[in-house]
Amino acid sequence: MLLYPISDGSDKAVKACAELCKTQSDKALQNGLWYTHQTVSNACGTIALVHAAVNAVAQGTMGLEDVGGADGVWLRDLIKATADMTPADRARYIEESDSLENLHGSAANQGQSHQEDINAEINLHFVTFVCHRGQLWELDGRAPGPILRSENCPSEALLTESAKVIQNYIKLVAEKNPKNALMFAATALL
Repeated sequence: MLLYPISDGSDKAVKACAELCKTQSDKALQNGLWYTHQTVSNACGTIALVHAAVNAVAQGTMGLEDVGGADGVWLRDLIKATADMTPADRARYIEESDSLENLHGSAANQGQSHQEDINAEINLHFVTFVCHRGQLWELDGRAPGPILRSENCPSEALLTESAKVIQNYIKLVAEKNPKNALMFAATALL
């Protein structure tokens, strides 16, 4: 997962890449890549985690039985309920989920960070990188669809291939505002 500062340049680059790889994106979605749009304000971190978890289950790197406890019930239900849905229908399902809202609120209240209002102007954004069928995909709920970042990405190369994309983000953002180059964070979910 990557957290980065939003800029006009990064938004334009993401949308342009998504449009360029629409054909491959549609094919990957048909072949089991799980993607949803983000329709809830300031929920990009949650959507990024959902993208990571659902795709890990779909690819067999995490089993449904590994999604344990009461918190795991929502994810198991989401996977089953949205398997044949479009990204837009998945977004509606998530938006209407009271259980996710309750889980999110509970988790947020346990943290040590200051909680912003859901409608606050935030200039940071989370995305997820996943390897799917030997390709590196960037899953950004604000983009029109999944973004193909590398044609050659076996699962063991996820970190190195993602790092190349992250370096490009840093370069793009630093060109406009060098201070923002320090506002990046990445984490791997294993």
